[in-house]
Amino acid sequence: MEILQKKPKNIAIHTSPVHDLRVVDCEIPRLAPDGCLIHVRATGICGSDVHFWKHGRIGPMVVTGDNGLGHESAGVVLQVGDAVTRFKPGKYHACPDVVFFSTPPHHGTLRRYHAHPEAWLHRLPDHVSFEEGALLEPLTVALAGIDRSGLRLADPLVICGAGPIGLVTLLAANAAGAAPIVITDIDSNRLAKAKELVPRVQPVLVQKQESPQELAGRIVQRLGQEARLVLECTGVESSVHAGIYATRFGGTVFVIRVGKDFQNIPFMHMSAKEIDLRFQYRYHDIYPKAISLVNAGLVDLKPLVSHRYKLEDGLEAFATASNTAAKAIKLGTSSREPYSGICPKDEVVPTVLTKPGTRFLRDCTTHIALHGSSPSSNVYGKPGIECLRRSAEHTREQQWTLQFDGCSSLASSGSGERLGQARPEPV
Repeated sequence: MEILQKKPKNIAIHTSPVHDLRVVDCEIPRLAPDGCLIHVRATGICGSDVHFWKHGRIGPMVVTGDNGLGHESAGVVLQVGDAVTRFKPGKYHACPDVVFFSTPPHHGTLRRYHAHPEAWLHRLPDHVSFEEGALLEPLTVALAGIDRSGLRLADPLVICGAGPIGLVTLLAANAAGAAPIVITDIDSNRLAKAKELVPRVQPVLVQKQESPQELAGRIVQRLGQEARLVLECTGVESSVHAGIYATRFGGTVFVIRVGKDFQNIPFMHMSAKEIDLRFQYRYHDIYPKAISLVNAGLVDLKPLVSHRYKLEDGLEAFATASNTAAKAIKLGTSSREPYSGICPKDEVVPTVLTKPGTRFLRDCTTHIALHGSSPSSNVYGKPGIECLRRSAEHTREQQWTLQFDGCSSLASSGSGERLGQARPEPV
């Protein structure tokens, strides 16, 4: 395709055991018979990406060699293998990873071109943008936790942590009908963002010097009762304890985060109140549900985007993502170059939204995401045909580009299918 001629070089963001971060040149991958070559148009920076760079490991997953980062992606199919039947070049999709890309030793999707098995791709609806396609990955994490935790309509709910995962969990829990909802965080900016996303949520600011029991008392007071369910989205021991103390007899604390390898728990308190402590690591078969929720307008992911960068500026993007003072919510990189079939007159409007508790960077660190460009027209048909200007009534066909892990560009024509990166989890 035209993009391969314009940008024949594949670049990616890599780290290594010595904690360096580099933009590297790499070969365009060859396709297996069941593979699709994806032009990555939008990728979010997750907290785990920053953690692998800064610390070299997450639990048993250790960076032992050169490792490509990134796993929250959406893009366009450029080429397909001989055995591929569901997708054609020019289609837009979300990409799932069974092996989980960016987890050592597997390279991630923070690159311009990426080969992905057909079976792990999800087609995006026409009016779901690349930006939203990349953000489907963290939403899927939250939905898996809500499914497995057994959240029911009108359940009183506590969400511990208003970082990226906490915020998407809030959006999903709101759509699921939890009521009332309390959310906690040590950062007042993140709580303000939570209130902006879901006005009915009750924020509780964590005080550094208070005990978990004291914090739990304020949570219960704000909720008006002890919680049947606590969704813990920080992985921090003191926060887990506060969630446990805020839980009613027979209730559940469900952890949707990673944390230190070994942590203490208030064993006898949990035993006396018969509180269940459960954990969520990834997900399985949830992407279609996430796509449906976004497509139906029940979950709006766009406000989570805070920053965007070109792939070539990936080092700067990671610096922002790892700096809590930046108050990024979700961060990504995008290409300013029009995609095949887009009117060259279209302009990219770079709007940077500063949002607390970044979504792309998964927990304590902020997330970086690309906030889309706003093309003024779409083209239907093959590259080179005359542009058809679209009026304001056709805004649903506009695409926003969000990319960190690859050169993302402007929205492409409404005639294709879009893909997003998804990674089915081990059951």
